[in-house]
Order: sequence, then C-alpha cells, then structure tokens
Amino acid sequence: VANYIANWCYMWRLCINCSKDKTEVIIIDPQISSNQSNGLLKIAIGRESLLYVQKSKVLGVIIDENLSFEQHARYTLKSVSYNWQKLADNTSRKRGLNTSALILLFKTIIMTKLLYASPIWLNNNTDLFKKFMAKSLLRITGAQYYPSNELARLITGIPSLEDMHKRV
Repeated sequence: VANYIANWCYMWRLCINCSKDKTEVIIIDPQISSNQSNGLLKIAIGRESLLYVQKSKVLGVIIDENLSFEQHARYTLKSVSYNWQKLADNTSRKRGLNTSALILLFKTIIMTKLLYASPIWLNNNTDLFKKFMAKSLLRITGAQYYPSNELARLITGIPSLEDMHKRV
C-alpha cells in the first residue's frame, strides 16, 4: 500500500511530508497496541519510515487506538471551560452581561465547540460534560441556589447536550 501511495504521488508530482508530526501510523486493533509495534512490519514511503503512535489529531479530533475519544473529550472540556470562564468572568446578577447576552455567547461559542464532530466522539463521553453544563446554566440564569437542570434549560432555552447531540 505504501509503495502504491508513493508511486501515485510521484506520478502526480506530489511531495509526501514524512516528518514525525505529519505522517503517522495508528493501529486500531484491540489485539495489538502500539506498544507492541516494535515487532510489526516497518512501513516506509520512499526512504522515510513512518512512526507508530497511540493517538493522532486529525481535523481537530484526537483519535486514539481504542477509538474511545476520551482524550479528545477531556481536551474539549478543558478548552470550553477555559473559554466560558473568560467570557463569564466578570458577570454576576448585578453587573456585566445580561442573561440574553450570555445565552447568545454560550450557544455561538461554547456549543459550537462542543458539537464539532460530536457524532464521532460524544456518544460515550457525555458524562464528562454534565457538571460543566450545570455550572454554565447556573451562571447564565444568575441563580443563587441550584435550580434543577430541567428548570434552568427551560428558562434559558438551551437544550441538554444529549438532545443537541441527537439533532446533529
């Protein structure tokens, strides 16, 4: 396969970048882990050997060898938590952005990041985001006490992450 790719690229005058972070091999097989890749066949394109990896980032999604996408979910949670904290940092019930502005920012910035490629990675990782969603809804509503998530979603018009994932 590697020779076919190399020949096709040569025929169309394409140059393959085989540096460590550009062209990688990931084994998606429960029987073989990339820790055992030393005994596997070395794959080379031209004179460059390709590197076996346990995870790889493709189009912004971190793919791991088990296809659990847990690392991607944790990375996304960290990213949206940071962004939300910066957006809502100086907002309280008495000053800062009002509820409608926070809802708009949450839907346009945070939810778009959460739902990017979600049909691939969110299925098994929704539990990671429940606490984040509850805290975000509390901040948006400006409530002093914890209302139920259903009530907060009703007030803000923001559906649950599971509901939005089903729509996508």
